[in-house]
Amino acid sequence: EDVVGEILPTVGVGGEGNSTVDDDNTDNVSTTSMGDVSATSVGGVADDDNSTTSTLTAATTETESSKRKKQKAERKRRKKEKRAAKAAKKETLPLGEVVEICDYKGVKGAGRKVKWAKTGVERVYRWGFAGLFDLVHVVPSDDKTTVVKRYPKPSTPYHDAHRNGFGNKTKHHGVLKIKNCGVDRYFGVLELPDFGSGIHVSCKRDGNSLTIMEGSQLYGAGHTGWWSRFGAADFASGWSYTVEIVGSGSGDDLSYGMLRGKGAFDCELRGEDGEKLRLESEIHFESCRGADTMLRLDQDRCASTIAVSSDGLSCWSTSSSCRGMVYATTGFTTGQAYWEVKVESGEPGGVFIGVSEKPGDDSMFTRWTGMGFVNFRATTHGGAERIYGCHYHPSDTVGVLLDCDAGRLSFFLDGMKYGEHVLQDLGVAFEGISPMGYAGEGGGGGGKGQGAPNGGEGGRRGTGGKSVLKALYPVIGLKNMSDRVTLTPKSVKTIGTQEHPTDACDDVLRSVQVMESVVRRKALPKWLSNLGAMEHSRWRSGRWVDTVTRGNIAIRVSTDHVDVIEACANLGLKTVLLVGDVVKLKRVNGRLLELSEEALIVGAFNGTLWYRLISQKGEGGSLVEGGGRTWCFYAADCIQGGFEVVRRVDSRTENLELPLTKEFGPGRLKVIYGPGAVVRTDVEIDLDESINIGSLETAEYTFLERRVNSCNIMRYLVQVKVGGEEEAKEDRGGGDGDGDGDGDGE
Repeated sequence: EDVVGEILPTVGVGGEGNSTVDDDNTDNVSTTSMGDVSATSVGGVADDDNSTTSTLTAATTETESSKRKKQKAERKRRKKEKRAAKAAKKETLPLGEVVEICDYKGVKGAGRKVKWAKTGVERVYRWGFAGLFDLVHVVPSDDKTTVVKRYPKPSTPYHDAHRNGFGNKTKHHGVLKIKNCGVDRYFGVLELPDFGSGIHVSCKRDGNSLTIMEGSQLYGAGHTGWWSRFGAADFASGWSYTVEIVGSGSGDDLSYGMLRGKGAFDCELRGEDGEKLRLESEIHFESCRGADTMLRLDQDRCASTIAVSSDGLSCWSTSSSCRGMVYATTGFTTGQAYWEVKVESGEPGGVFIGVSEKPGDDSMFTRWTGMGFVNFRATTHGGAERIYGCHYHPSDTVGVLLDCDAGRLSFFLDGMKYGEHVLQDLGVAFEGISPMGYAGEGGGGGGKGQGAPNGGEGGRRGTGGKSVLKALYPVIGLKNMSDRVTLTPKSVKTIGTQEHPTDACDDVLRSVQVMESVVRRKALPKWLSNLGAMEHSRWRSGRWVDTVTRGNIAIRVSTDHVDVIEACANLGLKTVLLVGDVVKLKRVNGRLLELSEEALIVGAFNGTLWYRLISQKGEGGSLVEGGGRTWCFYAADCIQGGFEVVRRVDSRTENLELPLTKEFGPGRLKVIYGPGAVVRTDVEIDLDESINIGSLETAEYTFLERRVNSCNIMRYLVQVKVGGEEEAKEDRGGGDGDGDGDGDGE
């Protein structure tokens, strides 16, 4: 086809361009351009016979591509102008220099005085006050216009407290032991197992209210773990409680009432207004006497398949859907603790008795965790079972010994075999289970000689060297329907010797202080003189006797007549027993003995009466294993016919009769159950000797005496007319149902 056009020497519209034309050979034309215009070449080939002419044509007017090129250039120019204008207007950052570290609203070091570079004004700002910061620590660029590095805010006591649970609603169990030391004045100890600590308390009574003040720490770790109570890691005194006395006896008797009220504490942390933060708490104590105070089952830490009695002493399984668990309210971190559990009913493999750490969530209630003894002659821990001890059956009592200082867990069995009463020490079941996290992986070396498994393996972890308490709580596990156990009041614990490392350092410093006084012939420290004077006073009084209980726990019992008689009254005894008297035991843990045992009264401890077996009628006439150890009486064993006085050290006490305290009656009883109240011949209901002799109709009665039997069931002794004659009967009741503590019941 013919190509019509015009040949131009150069093409470069919209940008710098150049073209080259070969004068010698116009058949080849090459064109290049800069910018958006593309290079174009058109070529032709000529030969001698037939030549072909190639022509390059271009429009002389502006094309669409050249327009776009101009528009783009204009946009670039405008952007460049804007950037220049913005750079000219950009100012430096509002920077200041810290010229002084100062106080803020009375809090030392919580403020920073800053001098600003532009204005030269100085002002104080918050730097950690109430956990708040008004400033940011930065590193600026050289021209002071941008931030090169921004430092994080430092940690404050507020952040540390929040991370450790401060401000969250928590629940802790404690044991309050107080003694009347004057007119409306009480002193004693508040034991907090969750913190492994004991606190000195002083109380003042004003009518029906009681004010409790926390003082110094008597034992336990004082430099760690106190965040939730004080907003700091260290212990601090100052908690104050005001409680109302509900249902108490008259006068100075606080033995059977309930204490309910509120407490408050002003911690060192401050709010935004500069005032100290106030912690508030609700407090509830149930008053009781003797060894009954140590353990209760916690209804809030319990599987849905387990029911717990209102007094927290008994539990039973309501379903066989899982291996349910219930925890006790009191845990242990130091010292030794011994308690007993009576098995009322339970199929083999359905009862678990042991210890465990506090559960983290509700899922831990539906499986057996921790370390324990199962009633098919085995221990279990972390899913692993091991043959241990012997079988225990209904009506047997299992003793548990937890030695936190040595890191050992042992079990005992108090039962009947071949018609004889036996007490077996089953040996160490677990070792290496010290609750103190800083004691290695559990600490303790007990039980190695007996091949006991290490409780720190297979589930119990260390704390990586951190000083964290890992309290162990008594637990009960039930699997089958109607399995039932009861905590007996027979228990004992000691404070122990294991301390926080900082406390151990304090002990070393005290020892150095004593040695320095001796070497330099200086006066002994005052604290040592006071301690020596106190021990000397105890020795001169002759009131105290050191003895060893079951589980090899050393205690100091009182031989004072007043303390011993008070312990007799706490058991509901109608006769006075003194130290040195010999009695013949006919009941043990609610069980009638075929062969009676003789026991020697040794003294009073923790409000109850303690004895030691001195003879036992059996094969060979020797004492049962552990029979020579001191142990305590149980109120259910002290009913009429439960024991017989063989010999008295003072014959004048034979005619002394003790009145029953309010706990034992008398009082009014109302039968409200339609079929009536069951009447049996004995306070126990699971003995062959206990015979059902009828029932009482729905009516009101006057009971002569009441007491809880070994199965934790309240029993009433009522006197009714049968055929014109009065007869005393044991009535099975449910206890004081109205909760007013006045002695009546339904």
